[in-house]
Amino acid sequence: MKTYTGTLATFLVSAKQIIYADLYTITLNGGTIIRWTTHDFAVAYSGNLFLRGPGITDNGVNSKRGVQVDTLDVTIYADANTTVSGVPFLSFVRKGGLDGATIRVDRVMGTDLGTGQAGGYTRLTGRISEIKSLSKTEVTLGCSSWLELLDVDMPTNIISTGCINTLYGPSCGLSKATYAVAGTASAGGTASTFTTSLTAQATGYFDLGYIVFTSGANTGLQRTVKSFVSGGSFTLTMGLVAAPAAGDAFTAYPGCTHTQAVCLTKFGNLANFRGFPYVPPPETAT
Repeated sequence: MKTYTGTLATFLVSAKQIIYADLYTITLNGGTIIRWTTHDFAVAYSGNLFLRGPGITDNGVNSKRGVQVDTLDVTIYADANTTVSGVPFLSFVRKGGLDGATIRVDRVMGTDLGTGQAGGYTRLTGRISEIKSLSKTEVTLGCSSWLELLDVDMPTNIISTGCINTLYGPSCGLSKATYAVAGTASAGGTASTFTTSLTAQATGYFDLGYIVFTSGANTGLQRTVKSFVSGGSFTLTMGLVAAPAAGDAFTAYPGCTHTQAVCLTKFGNLANFRGFPYVPPPETAT
């Protein structure tokens, strides 16, 4: 059941003319928030300002009775003037800018969306689960409600050599903030390989961890670290939307191979290790 704000129910019963607009909130993995509306001008709603965005359409929320995942396909038509952190939006998407992004779609109604709002309701809240199509002029995003996260294997605890904890998660017990390392990029790098000011860490320290940029063209973007070499060189599993410029700030977090040795020597967290390195693999059973 959908809930609504304001006096929307009363308005819908008595109104002879209704104006409505859809409001799209996209939150990127690194925390940057994009707010666009389909209306002809910016709309203030629920304490936030939604700017007139590019052309946006959707196919309507597909919902079913029971514990079913609601889905919505959102198509965004954008040109070079629509940018995110200074990068054309479609290029931003093409380079993985929406990986891990979440979305919320609201609809606001009234006689005038500036001063005569009657209220609104949330059509969908969840995540961008896939890029269904991408061309030079448009992108179609497949969006799913949070119920999609219930689609997991059971049981969740599997006996394996490696630790089944998520690094910095509740079962792991480590504080992500404790291991955060701030740095800046150096000149001359590419979107996937660049040097930085981090020279104190050993080779491999940030491997399988991630990096979040806090300034520059890549602000708000998060990428997994493929490899780190002592002296400050990062190689990412997926390139950024733009090569980091000298002085671009970021925060890096070390990764974990989920082995007993790394848990002990790198993090000193053996008490929370949930791997089973001494259980023979099935291939050795007789």
